[in-house]
This record gives sequence, structure tokens and C-alpha cells, in this order.
Amino acid sequence: MKALGLALLLANVLYLAWSQWLGSDGPAVADSAPPANVPKLILATEAKGADERGGAAAQARGPNETTSPGVDTDSSPASDAGAAAVSPSPAPVDTSSPRTRSAELMTGVQRCVSIGPFRDLAEATQGSAALRTAGHDPRTRVAEGDVWAGLWVHLAGLPTRTEAQRAVTLLKQRGIGDAYIMPAAGRGADISLGIFSEPARAQRRADEVRAMGFTPTIADRTRQGTVYWIDVDLKPTDGFIDPSTIPSEKGKITRLEIQACPAADS
Repeated sequence: MKALGLALLLANVLYLAWSQWLGSDGPAVADSAPPANVPKLILATEAKGADERGGAAAQARGPNETTSPGVDTDSSPASDAGAAAVSPSPAPVDTSSPRTRSAELMTGVQRCVSIGPFRDLAEATQGSAALRTAGHDPRTRVAEGDVWAGLWVHLAGLPTRTEAQRAVTLLKQRGIGDAYIMPAAGRGADISLGIFSEPARAQRRADEVRAMGFTPTIADRTRQGTVYWIDVDLKPTDGFIDPSTIPSEKGKITRLEIQACPAADS
């Protein structure tokens, strides 16, 4: 009987020890994710939607495009190289300036140009000498036409001739002896204050008249008469002649232009 009691006591001690070990020191059972090889349950409706989205993405990429996870196909070197391979080469650009193209058109063509008009034979002779020094063979030609006479200083548009006459009287008293009233068809009148071939003299006269309280005007003045032109045959390799390079009398203005030679009489 005593032995049975000892056995029961030992059994209780062993059970108590085992329960204490299981509750504190035993292996903990932690929540863990399911194994990777365990298939996930997917509803049929979810599987159908995934298939439709995958098909749309494949159509957007095209039949020859493939993608890999984590790769940006828009910025990958392969796509850039493909785009560069099919890009058309740019058309050649004409970098020459309009002035250069114009100069090229002026060369390589047999042509005759006329330079003028010169007001007198002395000016034409001086221009011919300059062209001959430059290697040309100039010819002087006489014609009738408008020729620049100088810079005209005048008072324009005075209301009446009576007022114009008072202005002329005042101007003469102040030393402008060549002031006179221009013929006019209308009721107004213009007062001429002189024609000058030198810009400095024309400006000085205008300043004198302005100091008297008037408002003078400076304009080009031309006349009809005999003028002189210089004709030059240019070789195909000759460049364009600049009329401003032809020398003139110091201090004087020469209004020259260049144009095609007149057609020869048949």
C-alpha cells in the first residue's frame, strides 16, 4: 500500500514537472507563412480577370516585345538603339547666307552693267580710271535723264504767299541772301534756302534758319539734263561692282546706282 502511494506521488511530481516545462521552457509554436510550394486558392472570377489583363498588356507591347520583372522597357538601351536604327537621317541644311548665294549667282554669267549717272564728264572720267585700275575695260556713254543736283534746304508749306514774303524779308535781313519763294500752283508757298553738294554746308544752313524760329527741311534735288554712264563687260569670274567704291571729289556726294546695260539697237 505504501509502495502504491509512493508511485502515485512520483507520478504527480513527474506530471507537474512536465507541465511546467511545456508552458515556459518548451519550444514555442510561432505563426509562420505557408510553405512556398503550397498553391494559393483563387476564385474562378479572379482568374478570368487576371487572364484578360495579361492579354491586354501583351497586345500593347506588340508581338515581338517581351518584358522582364524590374526592367523598364521604355528606357532600356536596346529600345534606344532600335529607335536610333530606324530614325531617318536629317536632310542636308544649306548653311550659306543669302548674300553668299547672291554673289554666287552673280558670277559665272557673262553680263554687262552700267554705273551712273555722273553729273559731268570729269566725274565720269574719274570713275572710268578707278574701274580701269581694278582690271575692267569701261566705256563712257552719254544719255538724257535725271541727275542728282544736291541737297536742297527749304521751308515747305507756308500757308499764304503774304506770309512767305514776310519770311523771305526776315531771312534776307539775317544774311540768307539766296532765299526766294518757289512757284506754286496752290495757295501755299515754299521758300528755297539753297542747294548744296556738301552735307556739312546744307546742315549749317538748316541750323542758321532753325535758330530764327523756322523749321527747315533737307531733301535731295534732281534735274533733267545730260548725264554720263559707264558700261562695263564683266567676265564670268568677276564679282559684283559696288558703286560706293568709286571715288568722288572730296566732300561731295555722288548718287550712283548700278543696272543692266541698255539693249543694243538692232
